[in-house]
Amino acid sequence: LHLLQAAMTPRPSDLGHLRNLKTTLCNDLLRAWNDTPPQRELVPQVIGTEVFEGSTEPSANANQR
Repeated sequence: LHLLQAAMTPRPSDLGHLRNLKTTLCNDLLRAWNDTPPQRELVPQVIGTEVFEGSTEPSANANQR
């Protein structure tokens, strides 16, 4: 049991390496996020409330049958 616990305990050098890796990944992620222009397609835009001809709404197509 003692050997298993010793094998599972991270070494200080491993912790330092993981800390540096985490910092690098976080910085890269933030840099990529800030360099990406906003995507206009993700913002819903309401043009109006009228139902236009050719609409895919069932109520609009019911009169065309």
